[in-house]
Amino acid sequence: AWAWKGAEIPAINSNGSIKSVVSANPAAGFSIVSYTGNGTAGATFGHGLNQAPELIIPKNRDEAQSWVVGADAIGKSYILDLSNLNAKLSRAGQYYYDWDSTTITTGSQIHTNGLNDKIIAYCFHSVAGFSKFGSYSGTGSSINQINTGFAPRFVMIKRTDSTGGWRMYDNVRGLDRSIQAQNADAEYDDPTNYVDFYASGFQFNNNGTTQSNPDINGNGGTYIYMAFANQF
Repeated sequence: AWAWKGAEIPAINSNGSIKSVVSANPAAGFSIVSYTGNGTAGATFGHGLNQAPELIIPKNRDEAQSWVVGADAIGKSYILDLSNLNAKLSRAGQYYYDWDSTTITTGSQIHTNGLNDKIIAYCFHSVAGFSKFGSYSGTGSSINQINTGFAPRFVMIKRTDSTGGWRMYDNVRGLDRSIQAQNADAEYDDPTNYVDFYASGFQFNNNGTTQSNPDINGNGGTYIYMAFANQF
């Protein structure tokens, strides 16, 4: 399990046009937000952080809908879907299409603002020395080092310009073992998927052998990632 701790006691947040209930840990750049959708495009709700989130993962709790993902690294008019392999999709104005230091703005889409539906959203932003959210380009044939500013213990990677799994790595299970969020498969034990953690980030290199799997380091591919250190 990977866990992110919010507040001991959730608080009512009255920022925006929709009142939310927030469990936030602003120092760690993380909050859990619960709200009820009103089905109206342009609705806003407070996220409880001290700065704008960089990655948001919402889920409609009342409807059988997938987990959409919004992130600065792909642009606010695009989304990804945690439950499939798809590349980023242009959905301007339909899901979350803006966020700032106080609120998140939604469209009228059922995933994030279904009328009278209960929604939960997990919000993150980078914190120096603890977490990093960003993007990189794959090299395919050369060592590719991604600088996070700390030694990660958990990394999640998704290709955004083409299909690719949501691959998750940690240094407890072994860095040649990935789990994919979009399916129910057991962990992958595949040397071509190897990710190496080092003092300032992660890289695709196993004892001098470049890892060129298209899901994580395909030549010219575009990727987003989320990385966390041991603890805040």
